[in-house]
Amino acid sequence: MAMQLLVNDAEKGSNLVFSPLSFQVMLSLIAAGAKGSTLQQLLLFLGVSNIADLHLQSSHIVSLASPDNNAESILGGPLLSFVNSAWIDKQFPLKPSFEEIAKVLFKAEARGVDFAAKDATKGLIKELIPSGCLNSDTALVLANALYFKGAWNRIFDASKTESKEFHLLTGEAVEVPFMTSKRYEKHLYRETDKGFKILKIPYQRKQDPTLHRFWIPRFKFSYGFEASGTLKELGLDLPFRNVGELTGIIDSVDSHKICLSEIFHKSYIEVNEEGTEAAASTAPRIIRCSGRLSPPTFVADHPFLFMIREDTTRTMFFIGAVLNPRL
Repeated sequence: MAMQLLVNDAEKGSNLVFSPLSFQVMLSLIAAGAKGSTLQQLLLFLGVSNIADLHLQSSHIVSLASPDNNAESILGGPLLSFVNSAWIDKQFPLKPSFEEIAKVLFKAEARGVDFAAKDATKGLIKELIPSGCLNSDTALVLANALYFKGAWNRIFDASKTESKEFHLLTGEAVEVPFMTSKRYEKHLYRETDKGFKILKIPYQRKQDPTLHRFWIPRFKFSYGFEASGTLKELGLDLPFRNVGELTGIIDSVDSHKICLSEIFHKSYIEVNEEGTEAAASTAPRIIRCSGRLSPPTFVADHPFLFMIREDTTRTMFFIGAVLNPRL
């Protein structure tokens, strides 16, 4: 996906940053509610053979950013945090099975909103999703936020930062601030047989410095895009089509009438003498793709059982059956 984005944006000369992890988690959550060919296409795209393996992988990814498991930040290493959420039209609750997966595996908080109302999400995803997209056709918006901050193991001396030429793809050169250091680990640098040079800069680690002086530019930028076109080019198209296979997400008789509309993504990164700070958010918008959905209804127009029960202890106070309400 990164290569596809790079090819698409190379002619514009714009910088690129996005989070594959953020995308993977959102697509994995959508897969949890998909069926049939749509599920199989998502599994193939995500590189797993079955939904159980995908759930295991997703749980592991989410746990990496859990405060309880982020040992690196506790020990002074890089800080990583990750939050998932689901914004649901208040008329259409999540299916209990999907809500359980979202809560347990993805640590996603579900929030009911009225997408037809102004400022339905209280501005929390306003900057990510363009104005006008959250309307009455929206059934569900999934969203996440990823944050990373890490200090270099060997902080660059800012007094040694100086302007140097950076050569663009067009052949032009621009002056930008370059950071430099004479202390680095040689085994983290290598040249490939295709002429590429690779430099790995560690966060909060101790190694023996043996590499000659190197220079890297200081930079800061953000990048945002809508990913549906790119994903379709890569072969992931069924979730965006009205094929009725995202049936495991909302609890409605019309659950087969929803489909993925857009996936919005924004990322930010800053690399300076002290380290790296980066953030990313991904928000898939799921819409009513076959006209308006009917709100869920419950009509007890057939004989039924009833009970009065205390939920915490499951104590059954009364139980009965109504076969004829007129008796």
